[in-house]
Amino acid sequence: MKHPRKASGFTLLELLVVVIIVGILATIAIPGFVKLMERVKGSEATSQLGTMYLAERVYYQDHDKYVTVLTDIGFDAPPAAQSYFIYSVTAATAPQFTGAAERRTAGGKTPNYSPVYTWTIDETETLAATGP
Repeated sequence: MKHPRKASGFTLLELLVVVIIVGILATIAIPGFVKLMERVKGSEATSQLGTMYLAERVYYQDHDKYVTVLTDIGFDAPPAAQSYFIYSVTAATAPQFTGAAERRTAGGKTPNYSPVYTWTIDETETLAATGP
């Protein structure tokens, strides 16, 4: 008498259930990951603005004024291809200045995963974020 062969492997239904569960988990995890990445990218802005602040203060000590041209204070912003922000000095009248780091957008459009926001720093080293 022959013994029937026992099938090994997973059924189509079992595989479908696993794919649905993985999809649900990915749907839950991806937005949190995107927010985490935005916070990490924001640390670039705070670091560069701190450098900008120090450069402005040193320049002010020597010349009794702030400048709006970043290269005048020796601040070299990261190349566009390697940076998530556009850096500028938006106001520089003694005794005040405001440096800004505006979040770059993809192709000139605001992507839905990274809203445009701006970090600012002033002569009192007050760091603030505006936007979402």
